[in-house]
Amino acid sequence: MILRKSGRLPAFARQDVKIDSIRMIVYIIIILILLIGSYSSNSKGYYRVALGALLIISAFRDPTMAGDFPNYERIFNDTPFFMNIISYEADGLSEYTFGYILLNSISKSIVNEYWFFQILYSIISILLLSLVFSKLRLKNKEKCYILLALFCFSFIWYFWNILRQNLANLLYWLFLIWYYANKPSYNIRNCLIIFCGLFIPSLFHSSALINFILFPIMIIVGRIPAQTRIKIFVPISFTIYMLSSYVFGPLLNIMVNIIAPRYEMYIDASAGNGNIINYLLKLSFFIMFSINYDKENYRYKKLVLDTLTMVILISSVNQELINRVYEYYAIGLYLSFGFVSHYFRKINKELVSFVFAIGLIIIFIRFIHISCDGGFLEYKFL
Repeated sequence: MILRKSGRLPAFARQDVKIDSIRMIVYIIIILILLIGSYSSNSKGYYRVALGALLIISAFRDPTMAGDFPNYERIFNDTPFFMNIISYEADGLSEYTFGYILLNSISKSIVNEYWFFQILYSIISILLLSLVFSKLRLKNKEKCYILLALFCFSFIWYFWNILRQNLANLLYWLFLIWYYANKPSYNIRNCLIIFCGLFIPSLFHSSALINFILFPIMIIVGRIPAQTRIKIFVPISFTIYMLSSYVFGPLLNIMVNIIAPRYEMYIDASAGNGNIINYLLKLSFFIMFSINYDKENYRYKKLVLDTLTMVILISSVNQELINRVYEYYAIGLYLSFGFVSHYFRKINKELVSFVFAIGLIIIFIRFIHISCDGGFLEYKFL
């Protein structure tokens, strides 16, 4: 299918043609592959098949399922070809950050159609995701299970709808893995790498600039023992959650004044519209992982604990916009999901992980029903 510049779809791709509707079977296949891979002796093969399947359904999906598609198509159409990108940026004509506009421009210079950009974007994002998983030193069964958790919890929202922040998230996750793998001293070389690790994601989404504030906070918080964090941060989290309407305004002012004036559009937004079940789920996993921390033998368990602590602190502000910020640290949340069987050592591990997987699937079903006015309910190919 070729998307026309008007944004209209060819007749054979419109929703009234039932033959193009695959419905939810695509989602079921992905979930089954990852669920079976979480227990199979051939989990490596299932993981590779799942990544390939995610690439296919991402690259060749009907983009109109996503609510943000009209904006992304408009930006693509307005973006100049590669040879003119510098003057375009210099004249201040760009609505989005340079990295995302550059990616649009490169894609447009190869094939001037949005469908090609979607394919190119999907290849890059899935490759980055694969790189993240490879650097996390996970077992293949763990890869399948954590990818299942990611798919059910947020994959569609970020990989299909919030395209700019998705790239920023993945690049920032890679930086965090590097930092915790190397535990660098603060010499000139490493400080430069840290600066680049914080700055490069902001080329794709301006909100990533807030990590210049949040990352040092995480390093300071990281000095607190795991058990002590429960005593300190659970009460703080509950307090912030209850006072979200008072906390949101100052945080939004910081984003407007320090990060980008465009966040003024949220000035009239109110706090208290978050999902309390979602919040309690994250808080529960923070508590369980902190309790189990000393028994956990995962190489990057400090990465999990520190980022999970940031997730709890950030998501305590019960507001949808602020909750998007915690995704920069959600790598710890998804990893903690993957270790769910470690928290109940006296219960059959397979049973625990299977029961939680059912819970993840329920979360996924709820998500596709309420997101983008149900646009994701019926999967459609290009």
